[in-house]
Amino acid sequence: MVEIIQDKLDIRLDFDPDVEDPSRLFRAFAEIIDSVNSLDLQIARSIDPNVENKLFLKDIEKGSLIAKLEKWITLDPSNELKITPLPESNDVREYLNESRQVSLKSLNSDSQDLESLERLTAKIDDIAKSKNIDKYFNYKKVEVLPVAENLNKISHASNKLADKETFDIISNHDSTELNNTSPKINIEDIKTALTSEVIENTTTEVYKIKKPDFLGESRACS
Repeated sequence: MVEIIQDKLDIRLDFDPDVEDPSRLFRAFAEIIDSVNSLDLQIARSIDPNVENKLFLKDIEKGSLIAKLEKWITLDPSNELKITPLPESNDVREYLNESRQVSLKSLNSDSQDLESLERLTAKIDDIAKSKNIDKYFNYKKVEVLPVAENLNKISHASNKLADKETFDIISNHDSTELNNTSPKINIEDIKTALTSEVIENTTTEVYKIKKPDFLGESRACS
């Protein structure tokens, strides 16, 4: 049976009243919603590559601009391993929420190189295993490059804010605040570093050694 996991997410934009160029705020707000949703979809695909992710706007509150969103994540039962009992929907929900928040919080770090991104994907992997996601689904660890690209989109949206303006992404009793100091990730540098890492790991070294010949001769062999 197809399982639909429902989740809730609030995104709040704090800004000063009488701000100039209000359309800038709405463009940034739309961009942060799309980019956070893209990150969520990537994390969900570690459980099911064919996952469907729908996002609904449930309400907008006055004061600060707050979008109250509801997510429907549809999992394909054919991707489940034949192990019972299956994890509670809450375990999957917590995996997605905690992975999102640890990813967003990484944008508050000064370092966004390959090493820091690999640490981030390792943390997400640890969260998956703590919820037994890897035991019940054809789980695949999230890849560094798509994470970097999605975080860069979120950072780009945050960088459109003016001083004293912030985004607050709130879910499951946790929140992450982002502002216009969110670091940009050099995607080309990450691609180059990943390519160098692959080349280094796949290099085969061939040594020529001198093989003793007990008939009085010797020759090099490989």
